[in-house]
Amino acid sequence: MKHYLCYIFLVLLFISCDNDSHDNHTHGHKLFVTLQDSDGVAIIDSDNLNFLEIININLSDIDCSTLENQMDCEMAGCMWHTMGDTAHCMNMNMNMTETPHDVVVDDANGYWFTSTIMAGYIGMYSLESNQLISSYLVGDQPALLALDSLNKKLYVSRMMSMSMDDGMDMGSTTNIIHELSYASDILESSNEFNLQFSAPHAIGFDNIYGNIYTASNTSDYMAKIEPLSGAIDYVSLDSSYSQNPTIELNRLKPLKIAIRYPYVFISCSGGEWYDSNTGNTEMIPGQVQMRHIDDMSLLKIFEFSTFSHPWHIHLSLIEDKIFVALSGDQASDTDSGVACLEYGQYANEYFLNNVWQKSSDSYGTMHGIAVSSNGEYVYASGRTDGNIYKFDASTGDEIGFTNLVSSGGVRTGGIALSHQAIHEE
Repeated sequence: MKHYLCYIFLVLLFISCDNDSHDNHTHGHKLFVTLQDSDGVAIIDSDNLNFLEIININLSDIDCSTLENQMDCEMAGCMWHTMGDTAHCMNMNMNMTETPHDVVVDDANGYWFTSTIMAGYIGMYSLESNQLISSYLVGDQPALLALDSLNKKLYVSRMMSMSMDDGMDMGSTTNIIHELSYASDILESSNEFNLQFSAPHAIGFDNIYGNIYTASNTSDYMAKIEPLSGAIDYVSLDSSYSQNPTIELNRLKPLKIAIRYPYVFISCSGGEWYDSNTGNTEMIPGQVQMRHIDDMSLLKIFEFSTFSHPWHIHLSLIEDKIFVALSGDQASDTDSGVACLEYGQYANEYFLNNVWQKSSDSYGTMHGIAVSSNGEYVYASGRTDGNIYKFDASTGDEIGFTNLVSSGGVRTGGIALSHQAIHEE
């Protein structure tokens, strides 16, 4: 509980700073957006959506030919090539991008972090200057990030199997969650957690008890990790189908975790599912599950349409609301959009209800989502149109958008907001 109170104090401190920052020398906040195809992170003003800066992400800068054993070679994202009695490490593609995917902000300590899927690195940057401070190679396609800012720990999940827009398949093979420490102001490995299931993509950190929650995108299982003891508990996200964490079922496809005591929320993309036991194909609605933080018991489910494909989720700091990016499905004529759900407990009943949903055929596959610290605005990234959108959090009305890609591919990814106001120099 002491851990949680410290976290609440920090949140309230930044919100109070927001409320005091309304003079002519203050703009909005830094909004970070990963640009996967162009190896960059765009930083824009959350108030007017104007560009502030684009940070080039180049964390690997490695010559694969210098690596002498297969493990180091593959961990670096290179290819171990064998011919006859000789073997050597080589670059798979000289033009391969690093593909920054997720971004998180540690306002309390003054850093922001990004994961690079293809390069396998985690980058640590100064929140004030946006300069690279440290990087660490975790290898095998890191995906999402979860922060323990009080203890300066960063937890790294893994990319699930998926086909990319260019026809290339990707996805990690490891089942390890990395714990990185930045207590010494550089990224260092401090622990690893080996899970029973594969593709531990969704990840979240509980600021009360200090536990990590993760979910397998392929086996539809969730795990709670106690970092100090290393103990891991598992629960099926649908015990009617998923009864073994080692079996890849690919039915619910959980993607993202958000935590607010006493709840853990998990978005599941669902969609078309082939049942190998019956030979039948079923349509699984996209959903958000609400579970209890202590035993991971299911409290409530909210179901969207079959091809809505819920992606990233984010909780308001002000209200009991959760915001959901809906990627949609062009093939099934299901529009992309953003939704708002309210949650809680009334008497002895838990509820998870729809407040509003905004969708349009002009939105390009919504991916990342973030909510302003005052709870007034929601931001979402369009994966296939390169736009960042701003919505009214109360009504879902679109306020504006900015295109982040002037040429080439798009694929905007994860987004994150700093709670510190931008001041003119």
